[in-house]
Amino acid sequence: MRRFLPYLILLAAVALVYGATLRNGFVWDDTALILRDPLIRSPRLLGEGFRHFLFLDATASDFYRPLQRAIYTLDYALAGFTPWVFHLTSLLVHAGAAMALYVLGRRLLPHPSQFPALAVALVWAVHPVHSSAVAYAAGVADPLAALCALSGLALLCSGRRVAAGLALGAALFAKESGSIALAIGLGLAWELSRGQATKARWISLGRVAVPALLMAGLYLGLRAQAEHTPPPKSNAITQVARPVLMLRAVSEYAELLAAPVTLRMERSVAQPPCPAAGAVQTFTGALWLGAAAFWFWRSNRAARLFLLAAGVAYLPVSNLFALNATVAEHWLYLPSAFLFLAAAASWNGRTRPVWLGFAALWVAALGCRTALRCADWRDPGTFLQATIRAGGNSSRMLGNLASLKLGRGDTTGALRDYRAALARQPGQPFAMLGLSGALIKAGEFTEARQWLERCEKIPLIRADALVNLAVLEFRESGRDRVDLLREAAEINPRFWPLRKRYIAHLIERGETELALRQLREVLGNQPFRAETWELLAKVFDQIGKPELAQMAMRQADLRDLWRGWK
Repeated sequence: MRRFLPYLILLAAVALVYGATLRNGFVWDDTALILRDPLIRSPRLLGEGFRHFLFLDATASDFYRPLQRAIYTLDYALAGFTPWVFHLTSLLVHAGAAMALYVLGRRLLPHPSQFPALAVALVWAVHPVHSSAVAYAAGVADPLAALCALSGLALLCSGRRVAAGLALGAALFAKESGSIALAIGLGLAWELSRGQATKARWISLGRVAVPALLMAGLYLGLRAQAEHTPPPKSNAITQVARPVLMLRAVSEYAELLAAPVTLRMERSVAQPPCPAAGAVQTFTGALWLGAAAFWFWRSNRAARLFLLAAGVAYLPVSNLFALNATVAEHWLYLPSAFLFLAAAASWNGRTRPVWLGFAALWVAALGCRTALRCADWRDPGTFLQATIRAGGNSSRMLGNLASLKLGRGDTTGALRDYRAALARQPGQPFAMLGLSGALIKAGEFTEARQWLERCEKIPLIRADALVNLAVLEFRESGRDRVDLLREAAEINPRFWPLRKRYIAHLIERGETELALRQLREVLGNQPFRAETWELLAKVFDQIGKPELAQMAMRQADLRDLWRGWK
């Protein structure tokens, strides 16, 4: 029983601090990755999920994470769109990653007892900086990648090199940063073979590298063949500015790790509140970087090994390379594991009881902060308002809050928040588009048309602007602008939400022949959509072909296990 006690402690800690998430709903990216992804609705589509990037029916991305989609497919097969099932999966994956971290610490930390390894895994498991990766379903990519990476490293330390290589390669299928695990794993494999003859070292390395690289090659081959719509390019950060942003990010992350008081999803170090604040953060980051270098210089061999791993894991998110943000809490998920291991490796084993007491209080405080943070993800409204209150009042967050209010019928509140979003970032495309829709709903057609004229000139939102213009024309004069809906659908024929709207309108108009042609074209390219088969059945019913309608509904059932239960 004592052998399993550390694992039970870690599982209990995760359940205690994250248990409240089981009452949470779907928020933020959950909408796009779970509620709107047609590829998770049947195990029959598991293979198809490997042929598409994420955000299939949402804003395009460069994220190819088939393992994440496979996890959602299994969750949906179990219970449909039942949020607690998806949240439970996130908790279990996070707990599994913490257990793998404990095993890795037991193997590599230079201490005879299991206490340091358990302490590291416990602090890492309850640290609130990881809440954005665990407390909502769409964040599961980080725990999945870390579970594969840490398990691979633990297997490597136990001598199971082929299994380790497969696990390290599997991390790539969970998240792009899994490539970090591959680099760290190969470095550790070489380090662990010190003392062997040169030929034996290369053979030992090959037993890890070959399966890992085969997995990486498979990933790259599948990724290259997957259907992908590149996202629009954002304003590039100059190379001169990147070192400054790197130092600011170091300062931001150090504060989050030491005292995670203010937590929010929307963070940035690109535009500080004032020049003085930016200068202070840059200087503080330089001090932290210097402290890390001094720590490395004075450390023992084990601590240096973990610090190197932390540096390698942190490098891709350090702002030296272009990403979709400058800082994000969940980017610390894997680097912090190695950083905490380095701290434990630096411990000399002699600590006064008073310091142990302070450490215990700190861990308890971390757990309480995590438990409180979980409540921020209860529902979309709570999440957005909590983020804005915590300082994440960006144009994007204000615009999303406005969209939520508009969907709930609060047109006045939506108009106010859309205008606030545009005041913060003039020309923000989605805020302009949302404002036009709110103005149409409020009956302010003249101003709505002015905003739509601007939106039509922006390629990213032109199709949606045409749809809003069609709604405006109907509300203003009763004109049925099906031509605008057709033009919107033709801008990106593979984007189902707009294509569906056009086809549904054709069915309403009784243009069944044209609707049939459109549906057959969609099914020729994307036969995995249950909604398309449902619309096809509706058309067959309208034209008096019940047998074909039943056939189409059977096809829909095959592609969505819970279609009849919604």
